[in-house]
Amino acid sequence: MRARMIAFSGGVILLYCVGTIPPPTYLFGAAALLLLVAWRARGRRVAGLFCCLLLGASWADYQALVRYNGRLPAAVELKPLMAEGYLCSLPAPGAYGAVHFDFCVTRWPQTSLLSQPARIRLTRYHAKPSDIPDQARLVVRLKRPHGEVNPSGFRYETWLFRHGYLATGSVRTIEPGRGHCGPSCHFDEWRRHLVLRFEQRYPHLDQQPLVESLLFGVRARITSSQWQVLQRTGTIHLISISGLHVGLLAALTGWLSRYVWLLLCGQRFPPSWQRRFVVISVLVSSGFYAALAGFSIPTQRALIMVAVGLAAYLSGRRLSLWTAWWTALCLVLLIDPLAPLDLGCWLSFCAVASLLFAFGGRLRPSSSVGSLIVAQIAIGAGLLPVLMAMGLPVASLGFLVNLLAIPWVSLLVMPLLFVAVPLGMTFPFLAGPLSVLMDAVLGLWWQGLSWSSAHSDLLFPVSVTVALGVAATTMMMLWPVSRFYRMVAAITLLIVLTPLLPEWRRNSVVSGVTMRVFDVGEGTSVLLRSGRHAVLYGVGPGSPDGYNAASQVILPSLAALGVRRLDALVMSRADWNHRLDAKLLENGVWVERVISPKATEPELACKAAPAMVLGDMVLTFWAPPRAGDRERSACVTRVETAGGDVMLAGDLSVAGERWRLSRPNRPAPVRILVAGRAGSATGSSLPWVRALEPEWVVFAAGYRNPYHHPAALVVRRYRQAGARILETAKRGSLHFRWKRDHIVVSGTRDQAAFWIEKTQLGAGS
Repeated sequence: MRARMIAFSGGVILLYCVGTIPPPTYLFGAAALLLLVAWRARGRRVAGLFCCLLLGASWADYQALVRYNGRLPAAVELKPLMAEGYLCSLPAPGAYGAVHFDFCVTRWPQTSLLSQPARIRLTRYHAKPSDIPDQARLVVRLKRPHGEVNPSGFRYETWLFRHGYLATGSVRTIEPGRGHCGPSCHFDEWRRHLVLRFEQRYPHLDQQPLVESLLFGVRARITSSQWQVLQRTGTIHLISISGLHVGLLAALTGWLSRYVWLLLCGQRFPPSWQRRFVVISVLVSSGFYAALAGFSIPTQRALIMVAVGLAAYLSGRRLSLWTAWWTALCLVLLIDPLAPLDLGCWLSFCAVASLLFAFGGRLRPSSSVGSLIVAQIAIGAGLLPVLMAMGLPVASLGFLVNLLAIPWVSLLVMPLLFVAVPLGMTFPFLAGPLSVLMDAVLGLWWQGLSWSSAHSDLLFPVSVTVALGVAATTMMMLWPVSRFYRMVAAITLLIVLTPLLPEWRRNSVVSGVTMRVFDVGEGTSVLLRSGRHAVLYGVGPGSPDGYNAASQVILPSLAALGVRRLDALVMSRADWNHRLDAKLLENGVWVERVISPKATEPELACKAAPAMVLGDMVLTFWAPPRAGDRERSACVTRVETAGGDVMLAGDLSVAGERWRLSRPNRPAPVRILVAGRAGSATGSSLPWVRALEPEWVVFAAGYRNPYHHPAALVVRRYRQAGARILETAKRGSLHFRWKRDHIVVSGTRDQAAFWIEKTQLGAGS
């Protein structure tokens, strides 16, 4: 049975490893044929396993195909559409006076769509969360799910597909509406009103955002600075309702229900009755807690794992821990076949597997403190390869912080919240004293995290091979075996890692010259490489809501490409946001020098920067004189190579172009141009285009951005000059490789998996 569950789970995961959708009829047909062979011939076991594998792949393929075909049709993008439905998430405040919320559509009046998205992600500007009614009629402008695609880092488009958002957009008008409201609609209304009632009962609770996250799974009020503290201390998992909290509540309820049963009934009833009472109590409490969190994906996984354990307990049989693990995984993938796209799924099951490896074979339990230390070491080592493969950072002090933070939250914070919040909401006169108590307990915990964050750095990925070696040897050292084998594991670890230590601060080697234009939306970030040399031009955009391309796109991509140090970081602009993002970048990779239009120590001014010879590249820098707003002055970089020159225009305006063309040393033609200002009409003047005569022009602009970049006039100028047009919004991250007599260009989106849309290319692409 376990082998069949492994085969089925492998089939589901295999679909996302392959990244293409085969016709479901082929998979079902192959499974039926194998089933027939298994029935008629020998080798039934092997044929049956292949059949389970194909059934898993077929099931995942069918579900993915249904979701893929349900996306918004391209023909109605950005057209006003009327939608009726209800809120299916709590509205969250965002930057620039925006409110983000999920909307479940029950009807599309006045619209005949071949595919009608049932769940969309919307933004309402110049509004407050309280302005969004539970049921509404909206006029919206929608886009197909789309996000930046790079070698590594967060992929918004994958996140949208995994969570069932079949369109995104903005709200033009909104008015309350009373349509058909089914059980799901009533449940979302109940949950929203419960959270609002909590906020009314505890208006002076300083730690209200943390309490809402721990009890209701609402993380909208957590600020970007708080997210940074949690990330730098490795404690994000503690403020989201996950398996840890559901398991804690299940264990607490199981202990209390067993005590109550013994107190009331004693030994007057058979033991099976007691087990039924415990199981029902645990299921009710865990289910209610998951309902408070809106049955989020992590709580669904936790509920399934709790249910598997309760089933084994109810049967009274001794169930292998690994059989329970595989059963839970198989059930999760059966109920939610898109779970492999969720990083939390991998982290959850790998964490539990690490604990099973560390504790499964022990004959006697360790002390409480010893068990906690072993558990943290096991989880840290077990999750390291997953984090490295996903391009995610690791908090340098995360191990030590979690040793103290997990017991504090598990033994003090959560029991207090489980008791205090319902009491205060039931008896309003207790809300004041309970607020003081919760603020004291949570405030002390948060002060400790803040202090740890100030002394902790984020360690960005090393080689996955190294991570696997560290994980394997660490697990072997934790395994309950003799000291001899542990010593062998330690020596093996040293032998494996010692030759690799010098490589941790060295870049991987590339042949010739390569250039990668990252897909960061409305901004510029370009990586230039030759041999072991690397230069990064621009750090991409950032926003007040906490998003920045430096930490979420560029750093993971640099790590995936084997770049651990930069010979130079060139700032395309010198405003405050770019300086802040540059500091984040310097925390993740070693930067030799920083070149900026507005230099302050220890930066180097763009105008005074000498030419740099790095391998087969020669970089020269210049900047136009100040013209009004010095903060937006550009740092233009020219890269000379044997196979053709490159110009990175950054934030160069028409005035800067005019100044450069008036100089005696006019710019010579280039082969590749990364257009200034994302293709805005405020740059790329006609004389500038004629002077450069580029063969390739790259526009680093966002998908269907509100500024309409690149401007149609600018695109027409370059096409008339004979240039080939490339857009990061259509091709994703662009990779240029210099060969002997030509340049090879590829886009990351072209080779992406099936759920990443392959945008139709224009004629000039």
